[in-house]
Amino acid sequence: MFSQKEETVYTIQKYILSHLYGKITLAQLAALADCSEWRCYRLFKDVAGMSIADYIRRAKLSEAARQLRDEKKKVLEVALEAGYDSPEGFQRAFFSEFGCNPAEYEKTDISILSFVPYDIKYRDKSLYEPKDGKLDKIQVDNGNAFDFGKTAEYYGRFRDIYPDMLFEKLYSLGVGTAGSHWLDLGTGTGVFPRKLSKYGADITATDISEEQLEIARNLSLGMDNIHYKKLAAEEMNFPDKSFDAITACQCFWYFDPNIVVPKIKTLLKDGGIFVKVYISYLKEEPVTQDSNALVKKINPNWHGAASALEDLRRHYFENPQMETFITEIPFTCESWHGRMLASRGVMASMNENQLRQFDQEHRAMLEEKHPKKFSIKHKIFLTWYKL
Repeated sequence: MFSQKEETVYTIQKYILSHLYGKITLAQLAALADCSEWRCYRLFKDVAGMSIADYIRRAKLSEAARQLRDEKKKVLEVALEAGYDSPEGFQRAFFSEFGCNPAEYEKTDISILSFVPYDIKYRDKSLYEPKDGKLDKIQVDNGNAFDFGKTAEYYGRFRDIYPDMLFEKLYSLGVGTAGSHWLDLGTGTGVFPRKLSKYGADITATDISEEQLEIARNLSLGMDNIHYKKLAAEEMNFPDKSFDAITACQCFWYFDPNIVVPKIKTLLKDGGIFVKVYISYLKEEPVTQDSNALVKKINPNWHGAASALEDLRRHYFENPQMETFITEIPFTCESWHGRMLASRGVMASMNENQLRQFDQEHRAMLEEKHPKKFSIKHKIFLTWYKL
Protein backbone atom coordinates (compact mmCIF):
# COMPACT_ATOMS: atom_id res chain seq x y z
CA MET A 1 0.00 0.00 0.00
CA PHE A 2 1.04 3.60 -0.51
CA SER A 3 2.02 5.66 2.49
CA GLN A 4 0.09 8.76 3.48
CA LYS A 5 3.09 10.87 2.44
CA GLU A 6 3.10 9.38 -1.07
CA GLU A 7 -0.64 9.86 -1.48
CA THR A 8 -0.34 13.48 -0.38
CA VAL A 9 2.47 14.20 -2.82
CA TYR A 10 0.59 12.47 -5.64
CA THR A 11 -2.40 14.69 -4.90
CA ILE A 12 -0.14 17.75 -5.12
CA GLN A 13 1.32 16.48 -8.41
CA LYS A 14 -2.14 16.02 -9.92
CA TYR A 15 -3.12 19.54 -8.85
CA ILE A 16 0.03 21.01 -10.40
CA LEU A 17 -0.48 19.20 -13.71
CA SER A 18 -4.13 20.27 -13.93
CA HIS A 19 -3.21 23.93 -13.16
CA LEU A 20 0.15 23.95 -14.94
CA TYR A 21 -0.30 27.31 -16.66
CA GLY A 22 -2.18 28.96 -13.81
CA LYS A 23 -0.78 30.65 -10.74
CA ILE A 24 0.43 28.02 -8.27
CA THR A 25 1.59 29.09 -4.83
CA LEU A 26 3.15 27.14 -2.00
CA ALA A 27 0.30 28.32 0.21
CA GLN A 28 -2.24 26.67 -2.13
CA LEU A 29 -0.34 23.39 -2.12
CA ALA A 30 0.15 23.48 1.64
CA ALA A 31 -3.59 23.94 2.12
CA LEU A 32 -4.19 21.00 -0.21
CA ALA A 33 -1.78 18.90 1.87
CA ASP A 34 -3.21 20.22 5.15
CA CYS A 35 0.19 21.20 6.51
CA SER A 36 2.50 24.20 6.83
CA GLU A 37 4.27 25.62 3.79
CA TRP A 38 7.65 24.48 5.09
CA ARG A 39 6.31 20.98 5.79
CA CYS A 40 4.77 20.89 2.30
CA TYR A 41 8.07 21.89 0.70
CA ARG A 42 10.06 19.26 2.63
CA LEU A 43 7.44 16.53 2.14
CA PHE A 44 7.36 16.99 -1.63
CA LYS A 45 11.14 17.03 -1.97
CA ASP A 46 11.60 13.96 0.24
CA VAL A 47 9.04 11.87 -1.66
CA ALA A 48 9.41 13.17 -5.23
CA GLY A 49 13.18 13.61 -5.10
CA MET A 50 13.01 17.18 -6.38
CA SER A 51 11.67 20.54 -5.27
CA ILE A 52 8.20 21.75 -6.22
CA ALA A 53 9.75 24.46 -8.38
CA ASP A 54 11.86 21.90 -10.28
CA TYR A 55 8.83 19.68 -10.75
CA ILE A 56 6.81 22.54 -12.23
CA ARG A 57 9.69 23.63 -14.45
CA ARG A 58 10.25 20.13 -15.85
CA ALA A 59 6.53 19.53 -16.32
CA LYS A 60 6.16 22.80 -18.25
CA LEU A 61 9.13 22.04 -20.48
CA SER A 62 7.83 18.54 -21.25
CA GLU A 63 4.41 19.96 -22.08
CA ALA A 64 6.09 22.57 -24.28
CA ALA A 65 7.94 19.80 -26.13
CA ARG A 66 4.67 17.97 -26.68
CA GLN A 67 3.01 21.10 -28.07
CA LEU A 68 5.90 21.75 -30.44
CA ARG A 69 5.72 18.24 -31.91
CA ASP A 70 2.05 17.28 -31.60
CA GLU A 71 0.24 20.61 -31.93
CA LYS A 72 2.79 22.26 -34.24
CA LYS A 73 2.89 25.40 -32.10
CA LYS A 74 5.65 27.95 -32.61
CA VAL A 75 8.58 28.28 -30.22
CA LEU A 76 7.61 31.82 -29.18
CA GLU A 77 4.07 30.73 -28.39
CA VAL A 78 5.01 27.80 -26.17
CA ALA A 79 7.78 29.84 -24.51
CA LEU A 80 5.31 32.53 -23.43
CA GLU A 81 2.72 29.96 -22.30
CA ALA A 82 5.39 28.24 -20.20
CA GLY A 83 6.12 31.53 -18.42
CA TYR A 84 9.39 32.54 -20.06
CA ASP A 85 9.97 36.23 -20.75
CA SER A 86 11.89 35.61 -23.95
CA PRO A 87 12.52 32.84 -26.50
CA GLU A 88 16.19 32.93 -25.52
CA GLY A 89 15.47 32.03 -21.92
CA PHE A 90 13.16 29.24 -23.03
CA GLN A 91 15.76 27.91 -25.47
CA ARG A 92 18.41 27.77 -22.74
CA ALA A 93 16.05 25.93 -20.39
CA PHE A 94 14.91 23.54 -23.14
CA PHE A 95 18.47 22.72 -24.13
CA SER A 96 19.47 22.18 -20.49
CA GLU A 97 16.57 19.76 -19.97
CA PHE A 98 16.60 17.87 -23.27
CA GLY A 99 20.01 18.46 -24.84
CA CYS A 100 18.69 20.01 -28.06
CA ASN A 101 17.35 23.34 -29.34
CA PRO A 102 13.50 23.63 -29.41
CA ALA A 103 13.48 24.78 -33.04
CA GLU A 104 15.64 21.79 -33.97
CA TYR A 105 13.34 19.44 -32.05
CA GLU A 106 10.27 20.93 -33.72
CA LYS A 107 11.54 20.25 -37.24
CA THR A 108 13.31 16.90 -36.91
CA ASP A 109 12.85 13.37 -35.55
CA ILE A 110 15.14 13.93 -32.55
CA SER A 111 14.08 11.79 -29.56
CA ILE A 112 14.08 13.36 -26.11
CA LEU A 113 13.16 12.15 -22.63
CA SER A 114 10.07 14.05 -21.56
CA PHE A 115 9.56 14.14 -17.81
CA VAL A 116 6.39 12.52 -16.41
CA PRO A 117 5.47 11.72 -12.80
CA TYR A 118 5.90 8.07 -11.81
CA ASP A 119 2.64 6.14 -12.23
CA ILE A 120 0.85 5.72 -8.91
CA LYS A 121 0.28 1.99 -9.49
CA TYR A 122 4.06 1.50 -9.59
CA ARG A 123 4.95 3.91 -6.78
CA ASP A 124 4.78 1.50 -3.86
CA LYS A 125 8.32 1.45 -2.44
CA SER A 126 7.79 -1.31 0.10
CA LEU A 127 10.08 -4.34 0.01
CA TYR A 128 8.61 -7.34 -1.81
CA GLU A 129 7.85 -10.03 0.73
CA PRO A 130 8.91 -13.66 0.16
CA LYS A 131 6.18 -16.30 -0.01
CA ASP A 132 6.90 -19.32 2.14
CA GLY A 133 10.44 -18.01 2.54
CA LYS A 134 11.06 -17.75 -1.23
CA LEU A 135 10.91 -14.94 -3.76
CA ASP A 136 8.59 -16.33 -6.41
CA LYS A 137 9.59 -16.01 -10.04
CA ILE A 138 7.34 -14.00 -12.36
CA GLN A 139 5.61 -16.25 -14.86
CA VAL A 140 6.03 -15.16 -18.48
CA ASP A 141 3.45 -16.09 -21.14
CA ASN A 142 1.97 -18.84 -18.95
CA GLY A 143 5.30 -20.62 -18.95
CA ASN A 144 5.40 -21.12 -22.73
CA ALA A 145 8.88 -21.38 -24.22
CA PHE A 146 10.67 -18.58 -26.06
CA ASP A 147 14.22 -18.16 -27.36
CA PHE A 148 15.67 -14.72 -28.06
CA GLY A 149 18.54 -16.42 -29.87
CA LYS A 150 16.15 -16.82 -32.81
CA THR A 151 15.77 -13.04 -32.95
CA ALA A 152 19.49 -12.20 -32.78
CA GLU A 153 19.99 -10.83 -36.31
CA TYR A 154 16.81 -8.76 -36.23
CA TYR A 155 17.46 -7.69 -32.65
CA GLY A 156 20.83 -6.32 -33.66
CA ARG A 157 19.34 -4.47 -36.63
CA PHE A 158 16.08 -3.14 -35.24
CA ARG A 159 16.15 -2.96 -31.43
CA ASP A 160 18.88 -0.34 -30.99
CA ILE A 161 16.21 2.33 -30.56
CA TYR A 162 17.07 3.90 -27.20
CA PRO A 163 17.52 7.71 -27.15
CA ASP A 164 20.96 9.08 -26.29
CA MET A 165 19.58 10.93 -23.27
CA LEU A 166 18.75 7.61 -21.61
CA PHE A 167 22.42 6.69 -21.63
CA GLU A 168 23.35 10.14 -20.35
CA LYS A 169 20.90 9.58 -17.49
CA LEU A 170 22.45 6.21 -16.67
CA TYR A 171 25.91 7.73 -16.76
CA SER A 172 24.78 10.46 -14.35
CA LEU A 173 23.71 7.71 -11.93
CA GLY A 174 27.22 6.24 -12.03
CA VAL A 175 26.82 3.53 -14.68
CA GLY A 176 29.82 3.19 -16.99
CA THR A 177 32.05 5.82 -15.39
CA ALA A 178 35.81 5.77 -16.01
CA GLY A 179 37.69 3.27 -13.86
CA SER A 180 34.53 1.59 -12.57
CA HIS A 181 33.55 -2.07 -12.96
CA TRP A 182 30.08 -2.60 -14.43
CA LEU A 183 28.10 -5.81 -14.95
CA ASP A 184 25.26 -5.77 -17.50
CA LEU A 185 22.90 -8.74 -17.11
CA GLY A 186 20.84 -10.05 -20.03
CA THR A 187 22.86 -7.84 -22.37
CA GLY A 188 21.40 -9.29 -25.58
CA THR A 189 23.19 -7.65 -28.51
CA GLY A 190 25.10 -5.37 -26.14
CA VAL A 191 23.30 -2.10 -26.82
CA PHE A 192 23.84 -0.61 -23.37
CA PRO A 193 27.53 -1.51 -23.00
CA ARG A 194 28.25 -0.27 -26.53
CA LYS A 195 26.58 3.08 -25.95
CA LEU A 196 28.49 3.70 -22.72
CA SER A 197 31.84 2.06 -23.49
CA LYS A 198 33.39 5.40 -24.52
CA TYR A 199 33.53 6.55 -20.90
CA GLY A 200 36.12 3.94 -19.95
CA ALA A 201 34.46 1.54 -17.51
CA ASP A 202 35.55 -2.08 -17.38
CA ILE A 203 32.36 -3.79 -18.60
CA THR A 204 31.30 -7.40 -18.19
CA ALA A 205 28.17 -8.24 -20.22
CA THR A 206 26.39 -11.57 -19.86
CA ASP A 207 23.58 -13.37 -21.66
CA ILE A 208 22.35 -16.94 -22.11
CA SER A 209 22.13 -16.67 -25.91
CA GLU A 210 25.31 -17.31 -27.85
CA GLU A 211 23.55 -16.06 -30.99
CA GLN A 212 22.85 -12.70 -29.37
CA LEU A 213 26.39 -12.48 -28.00
CA GLU A 214 27.89 -13.19 -31.43
CA ILE A 215 26.02 -10.16 -32.79
CA ALA A 216 27.13 -8.14 -29.75
CA ARG A 217 30.79 -8.99 -30.28
CA ASN A 218 30.64 -8.05 -33.96
CA LEU A 219 28.96 -4.73 -33.18
CA SER A 220 31.52 -4.02 -30.43
CA LEU A 221 34.67 -4.30 -32.53
CA GLY A 222 37.35 -2.00 -31.14
CA MET A 223 35.59 -1.63 -27.78
CA ASP A 224 38.18 -3.59 -25.84
CA ASN A 225 36.75 -2.65 -22.44
CA ILE A 226 33.64 -4.80 -23.03
CA HIS A 227 33.94 -8.48 -22.09
CA TYR A 228 31.05 -10.68 -23.23
CA LYS A 229 30.33 -13.93 -21.45
CA LYS A 230 27.70 -16.62 -22.04
CA LEU A 231 26.25 -16.97 -18.57
CA ALA A 232 22.81 -17.10 -16.99
CA ALA A 233 22.14 -14.52 -14.30
CA GLU A 234 21.42 -17.37 -11.90
CA GLU A 235 24.91 -18.80 -12.55
CA MET A 236 26.96 -15.67 -11.79
CA ASN A 237 30.17 -16.74 -10.08
CA PHE A 238 32.20 -13.54 -9.80
CA PRO A 239 34.07 -12.69 -6.58
CA ASP A 240 32.19 -10.75 -3.91
CA LYS A 241 32.18 -6.95 -4.25
CA SER A 242 33.41 -7.08 -7.86
CA PHE A 243 31.22 -4.34 -9.34
CA ASP A 244 30.41 -0.68 -8.83
CA ALA A 245 27.26 -0.97 -10.93
CA ILE A 246 24.97 -3.78 -12.10
CA THR A 247 22.24 -3.22 -14.69
CA ALA A 248 19.35 -5.28 -16.04
CA CYS A 249 17.73 -3.73 -19.10
CA GLN A 250 14.51 -5.23 -20.49
CA CYS A 251 15.13 -8.52 -18.73
CA PHE A 252 14.89 -8.70 -14.94
CA TRP A 253 11.44 -10.38 -14.96
CA TYR A 254 13.02 -13.36 -16.74
CA PHE A 255 15.35 -14.11 -13.81
CA ASP A 256 14.75 -16.17 -10.68
CA PRO A 257 14.90 -13.54 -7.91
CA ASN A 258 15.39 -16.18 -5.25
CA ILE A 259 18.84 -16.82 -6.74
CA VAL A 260 19.71 -13.54 -8.48
CA VAL A 261 18.82 -11.04 -5.76
CA PRO A 262 21.27 -12.45 -3.14
CA LYS A 263 23.98 -12.64 -5.81
CA ILE A 264 23.54 -8.96 -6.73
CA LYS A 265 23.82 -8.00 -3.07
CA THR A 266 27.12 -9.86 -2.71
CA LEU A 267 28.57 -8.78 -6.07
CA LEU A 268 28.07 -5.04 -5.57
CA LYS A 269 30.70 -3.01 -3.77
CA ASP A 270 29.65 -0.90 -0.80
CA GLY A 271 27.82 2.12 -2.18
CA GLY A 272 27.29 0.38 -5.53
CA ILE A 273 24.17 0.80 -7.63
CA PHE A 274 21.73 -1.66 -9.20
CA VAL A 275 19.57 -0.28 -12.05
CA LYS A 276 16.56 -1.80 -13.82
CA VAL A 277 15.46 -0.32 -17.15
CA TYR A 278 12.18 -1.01 -18.90
CA ILE A 279 11.01 0.68 -22.10
CA SER A 280 7.63 0.04 -23.71
CA TYR A 281 5.77 1.50 -26.64
CA LEU A 282 2.44 3.05 -25.67
CA LYS A 283 -0.43 0.76 -26.58
CA GLU A 284 -2.66 3.77 -27.28
CA GLU A 285 -0.80 4.43 -30.55
CA PRO A 286 -2.82 3.23 -33.59
CA VAL A 287 0.05 1.27 -35.13
CA THR A 288 0.90 -0.46 -31.84
CA GLN A 289 -2.75 -1.43 -31.36
CA ASP A 290 -2.81 -3.02 -34.81
CA SER A 291 0.51 -4.80 -34.31
CA ASN A 292 -0.40 -6.10 -30.85
CA ALA A 293 -3.77 -7.37 -32.06
CA LEU A 294 -2.09 -9.34 -34.84
CA VAL A 295 0.51 -10.89 -32.51
CA LYS A 296 -2.21 -11.97 -30.07
CA LYS A 297 -4.36 -13.38 -32.87
CA ILE A 298 -1.53 -15.60 -34.13
CA ASN A 299 0.14 -16.27 -30.76
CA PRO A 300 -2.53 -16.17 -28.02
CA ASN A 301 0.04 -17.34 -25.43
CA TRP A 302 1.85 -13.98 -25.65
CA HIS A 303 0.95 -11.76 -22.69
CA GLY A 304 2.74 -8.64 -23.89
CA ALA A 305 4.09 -6.42 -21.15
CA ALA A 306 2.31 -8.16 -18.25
CA SER A 307 5.46 -9.70 -16.76
CA ALA A 308 7.46 -6.47 -17.09
CA LEU A 309 4.71 -4.47 -15.41
CA GLU A 310 4.55 -6.97 -12.57
CA ASP A 311 8.30 -6.54 -12.13
CA LEU A 312 7.84 -2.77 -11.81
CA ARG A 313 5.67 -3.38 -8.74
CA ARG A 314 8.30 -5.52 -7.02
CA HIS A 315 11.22 -4.12 -5.06
CA TYR A 316 13.71 -6.74 -3.90
CA PHE A 317 16.05 -4.05 -2.52
CA GLU A 318 15.37 -1.22 -0.09
CA ASN A 319 15.04 2.51 -0.85
CA PRO A 320 14.09 2.39 -4.53
CA GLN A 321 14.41 5.54 -6.63
CA MET A 322 12.13 5.76 -9.66
CA GLU A 323 11.71 8.00 -12.68
CA THR A 324 9.67 7.73 -15.85
CA PHE A 325 10.05 9.50 -19.16
CA ILE A 326 8.18 9.69 -22.44
CA THR A 327 10.15 9.66 -25.68
CA GLU A 328 9.11 9.60 -29.34
CA ILE A 329 11.04 7.15 -31.50
CA PRO A 330 10.94 7.48 -35.31
CA PHE A 331 10.23 4.41 -37.45
CA THR A 332 9.63 3.45 -41.04
CA CYS A 333 7.23 0.64 -41.88
CA GLU A 334 10.27 -1.56 -42.48
CA SER A 335 12.03 -0.74 -39.20
CA TRP A 336 8.80 -1.13 -37.18
CA HIS A 337 8.17 -4.49 -38.85
CA GLY A 338 11.70 -5.53 -37.93
CA ARG A 339 11.27 -4.31 -34.36
CA MET A 340 8.09 -6.39 -33.98
CA LEU A 341 9.71 -9.47 -35.53
CA ALA A 342 12.52 -9.21 -32.95
CA SER A 343 10.12 -9.57 -30.03
CA ARG A 344 9.30 -12.32 -27.59
CA GLY A 345 5.80 -12.79 -29.00
CA VAL A 346 6.94 -13.20 -32.61
CA MET A 347 10.33 -14.61 -33.67
CA ALA A 348 11.26 -15.80 -30.17
CA SER A 349 8.19 -18.03 -29.80
CA MET A 350 6.24 -18.51 -33.06
CA ASN A 351 6.64 -21.63 -35.19
CA GLU A 352 7.49 -21.34 -38.89
CA ASN A 353 3.87 -21.26 -40.06
CA GLN A 354 2.87 -18.66 -37.50
CA LEU A 355 5.90 -16.52 -38.35
CA ARG A 356 5.15 -16.70 -42.07
CA GLN A 357 1.56 -15.63 -41.39
CA PHE A 358 2.67 -12.74 -39.18
CA ASP A 359 5.23 -11.53 -41.71
CA GLN A 360 2.68 -11.44 -44.52
CA GLU A 361 -0.24 -9.96 -42.57
CA HIS A 362 1.83 -7.41 -40.67
CA ARG A 363 3.48 -6.08 -43.82
CA ALA A 364 0.08 -5.82 -45.52
CA MET A 365 -1.46 -4.05 -42.52
CA LEU A 366 1.33 -1.47 -42.37
CA GLU A 367 1.13 -0.79 -46.10
CA GLU A 368 -2.66 -0.43 -46.10
CA LYS A 369 -3.25 1.52 -42.88
CA HIS A 370 -0.14 3.50 -41.93
CA PRO A 371 2.25 6.02 -43.51
CA LYS A 372 5.73 5.00 -44.59
CA LYS A 373 7.25 7.03 -41.74
CA PHE A 374 5.85 7.64 -38.26
CA SER A 375 6.87 8.15 -34.64
CA ILE A 376 5.75 6.04 -31.70
CA LYS A 377 5.67 7.25 -28.12
CA HIS A 378 7.53 5.03 -25.66
CA LYS A 379 7.57 5.16 -21.87
CA ILE A 380 10.86 4.52 -20.09
CA PHE A 381 10.87 3.29 -16.49
CA LEU A 382 14.08 3.66 -14.50
CA THR A 383 14.38 2.06 -11.06
CA TRP A 384 17.61 2.12 -9.11
CA TYR A 385 18.88 1.12 -5.70
CA LYS A 386 22.02 2.16 -3.83
CA LEU A 387 23.30 -0.78 -1.84
